[in-house]
Amino acid sequence: MPIKRKAEGLRDTEWRAHERGQSEKISQALDFDHRHPLAAGDGTGIRPLSGAPHRESGRKASILSGTVDAAGVERVLAVRTIHPAAAHLDKPLVVAVGRDVRVVFADWRRNAMIYVGVFCGIVLITVFSLRYNQISVQQAEEQARISKEALEKSERRYRILAENTTDVVWQLDLQSMRFTYVSPSVFRLRGYTAEEVMAQPLEASLTPDSLRNVQTWMGRILDEFRRGETVPPVELKEVEQPRKNGTTVWTEVSTTYVLDDKNQPVSVIGISRDITERKHIEEERHANEIKFRTIFENSIDAIGVSRAGVHVFVNTAYAALFGYSTPGELVGKPVLELIAPAERTTILDRIRRRAHGEAVPMVYESKGLRQDGSEFVMDVHASTYELFGEMFTLVIMRDITERKRAEEELRQSSELLRTFMNAIDESAFLMDREGRILAANETVAKRFGKTVQKFIGLTADQILPPEVAQIREKHVAEVIRTKKPVRFEDERMGRVIDNSIYPVFNAQGEVGAVAIVGYDVTDRKLAEEAIQQNEKKLRDITASLGEGLYVLNDRGEVTFMNPEAERLLGWTEDELRHKNIHNAIHSRKPDGSPLSFDECKMHNVIQLGTRFFSHNQMFMRKDGTLFPASVISTPLKENGRVTASITVFRDISDIKQVEGEREKLIADLQKALAEIKTLHGILPICSSCKKIRDDKGSWHQLEAYIHDHTDAKFSHGLCADCAKKLYPEYYKEEDSKDKGRSST
Repeated sequence: MPIKRKAEGLRDTEWRAHERGQSEKISQALDFDHRHPLAAGDGTGIRPLSGAPHRESGRKASILSGTVDAAGVERVLAVRTIHPAAAHLDKPLVVAVGRDVRVVFADWRRNAMIYVGVFCGIVLITVFSLRYNQISVQQAEEQARISKEALEKSERRYRILAENTTDVVWQLDLQSMRFTYVSPSVFRLRGYTAEEVMAQPLEASLTPDSLRNVQTWMGRILDEFRRGETVPPVELKEVEQPRKNGTTVWTEVSTTYVLDDKNQPVSVIGISRDITERKHIEEERHANEIKFRTIFENSIDAIGVSRAGVHVFVNTAYAALFGYSTPGELVGKPVLELIAPAERTTILDRIRRRAHGEAVPMVYESKGLRQDGSEFVMDVHASTYELFGEMFTLVIMRDITERKRAEEELRQSSELLRTFMNAIDESAFLMDREGRILAANETVAKRFGKTVQKFIGLTADQILPPEVAQIREKHVAEVIRTKKPVRFEDERMGRVIDNSIYPVFNAQGEVGAVAIVGYDVTDRKLAEEAIQQNEKKLRDITASLGEGLYVLNDRGEVTFMNPEAERLLGWTEDELRHKNIHNAIHSRKPDGSPLSFDECKMHNVIQLGTRFFSHNQMFMRKDGTLFPASVISTPLKENGRVTASITVFRDISDIKQVEGEREKLIADLQKALAEIKTLHGILPICSSCKKIRDDKGSWHQLEAYIHDHTDAKFSHGLCADCAKKLYPEYYKEEDSKDKGRSST
């Protein structure tokens, strides 16, 4: 009974059994052994099925099938023999658990249906998932294909743009510092192919100076990226790049950076543009600025710029024209202060009208006022320009006092020549290639004593002497052959004719005819001879100026001396050309002591680049004698560099002598002034009252006269004689006392 109850109590436990290759899930907490006496069968209809392991312990039990109950219900039995030692029994204990086979297989079918349903669900889900994934993959592939085609189209478009633009498009990898792409236009820019550039390091694409600049610039940009600072999206730089032919080219580089997911640059995309022409223009502009500044500063004409009637800046010649030492003295000074009083009203009116944009004369003559108060005639060229919204006036002035004098002399001497020249008529005619006259003016016709109608159609042989006609034909043939004009002179009937032959081209560009213009220059020739004589006179006047002048090059060598300099110094230009001019003419100070070259400011003008002016210099002649001189030395500049100096000097011995005489006269006057209070000569004095008579006949007390005419002052007292006369009683007492003392 205990065993039966035990078995019944375990009826619903689960075990794992096997039948026909299938499995049913059964579990039990008991630990069975598969060995059992019934396992081999004993005629009871029970047949062994298999051994099933326990789910938890893994031990096996014997699974049997057979009819074991009275109702004939086929059951599945699980039999386990428990050994006595394990159960603390005196003999083995056999435990059997049975279940209705129909229930077992109903459970199995239910579980099988569940497993099949689950499996079918999994299969359907898997199929749908695979189909969905397939559709998604197809859509992704289609999208990728469309994107790839768009990208390829975009790349083709930009590649076509990059490969056909004159600018060079490139990409530089920042890790390897090599180009990963260069557009073919680099060949036009530098003479290298794109493949050659990409095979070269960055250093080969830049000149050394530009390489250092780029490394500094890129280092700064990369540091800003590392620090997380804001970097401009595009930067422009100018670099110099070498060409394959050995020359260089200046380019303007526009760059931007390609960033990774950490916002750090991985490459640089750039566009390089040839700016050689722009650099040449900038260099030319800079050179022009230097050239114009040099011209401005060294121009012999006075140049000044003013605004609202006030000087803004002037050159050295402008300051010197008005007697000032430096241009800075005139900056900020009103223009009217340099104009003669009689001209100020006119100039002020022009300044006001010019400021309001009215038309005023640009070229005129006026009178200037120097610092010392002297006036001079000047030629003025004035113009206005606008800069930064303000109107400025540019003037170029020249002292024309001497020119006006020379012009007046020339006007008088050439008045007769001008009368004749105004009456000259030019002859002109047109001739074809065969030498026939096609057209002519009245002047040439009258010159040959014919009318215009009769003159047309003639040839040179019919109107000119044979020798003159041959010369004309020769020159006409030269013009037709060279297609260039020819000018020559010939003489006919005592008149000198200046002839010019010009080619006249037809529609085919060939010389179809020639135009001949003849000028009767007989009077002009005479006038030229007179002008040459006048020029010789002017040269003689220039050569006889009373100031010496010499020019030194940048090595301190004499390149020019005028005759007056040769006369004053006793040296000729050729003699001083290869000598040290300082040692030859200027090695002494005004007191006669030695003057070294380093101390000499006059001959250091080239090194110092500054103007030198002095009235107290000492020059030495060839014979060793000295003379005082007034000197002005000015540097001459070219392209901003001092290349020479010009020195003008004058012998001021006479001035020094006059100054000495003036000093002596001043000393004499001072001495006379000191002696003006000393009395000389005979003074009329009264023998009685001792009064003195002046030059006007008036009598004055002696003290008053001497006080008025000398620096003497008086102190009054009494002499012994006068005291006795005035005080006799006093002297009588004194005499008696003296006698008493002598008697004792």
